Amino acid sequence: MGQPDDKLSLITNISLTAKVKRLTAEEFSYDNTNTGDDCTDVQCMIDKLDINLANQFTYSNAKTGINCTNIQCTIDNLARGDVADMALGSYVSMTPTTSSYTTDTSKTGYDSTQTINPQELNLWRVISINNDGTVDVVSEHASSTAIYFKGQTGYLNFVGYLNVLAKQYENSTYTKGSRAFGYNGQTEYITDYSKFTNPAPWTCSTGGSCNPVESQGGGDELYTKDYNLVKSVLGTAVASKPDGTAYYYWMASRYYRYSSATNYRWGGRYVITSGGVSDSNLYRYYSSSFNSYSDNCSLRPVLTLKSGIKYTGSGTEADPYVLSEN
Repeated sequence: MGQPDDKLSLITNISLTAKVKRLTAEEFSYDNTNTGDDCTDVQCMIDKLDINLANQFTYSNAKTGINCTNIQCTIDNLARGDVADMALGSYVSMTPTTSSYTTDTSKTGYDSTQTINPQELNLWRVISINNDGTVDVVSEHASSTAIYFKGQTGYLNFVGYLNVLAKQYENSTYTKGSRAFGYNGQTEYITDYSKFTNPAPWTCSTGGSCNPVESQGGGDELYTKDYNLVKSVLGTAVASKPDGTAYYYWMASRYYRYSSATNYRWGGRYVITSGGVSDSNLYRYYSSSFNSYSDNCSLRPVLTLKSGIKYTGSGTEADPYVLSEN
């Protein structure tokens, strides 16, 4: 006689259980009067209890090298990205270690010193993920100070000293190297002066059929690796100063231009405000004499981030990647 009621009770319990299971923890309110927690629903308290419990478990970092002593720290660490997982073109927030650097006139050839503020360039763009787990980033902006080079001295030291200036933008915690934009193995400091002569050492310009010798001042086309990489990844080579002013910036590449037997010159390459490439006039033979000239452009350094560096953030301009050691 009791069987029908038992079946009805079972059906009712199943139905009620199904309805309860469809409810989520967020739907149950929580009275925080006694605990003082800022939670108002059950799911919030579950999450908080999970964190509190995780903090109570110790963690040995002997094998992993992760700088953590409890489970929650390790969970948080594993949730961070590794630089090798960054997306090309993404934004990285990082401030250089050096706050100020003054140029050396014996290297620039210019009449006076200039001072740069490396820490003004603190936003970077990912342009290359390297096979060794390192990442190359280029500054989003160019330096507010435009650096002058002048004459034969400026030309001879041009590439090497641009690399010295780029080094000032490194961060001792996160970077393992740097280079001036466009550097790709060019002769840093030219020590063979024998081709700065009249008559002209070469009767064609850099890249021409007469093959001007790079190590003797004949210029190079090695800048194209960085230039094409940035255009491909970022869509443009244009850069502005931190205040938004469009300006030229140097590339670590020399150019020898031959126009005639009485008109030829040496200069450094740079990126113009439209994103194209041009060259300066630093040392020139014209008519019957050699003359020195000065020119200035901003700096746009390229840095290499160490492998294994962690980051948080989404990599957008509004929410750039923020780096951390662990």
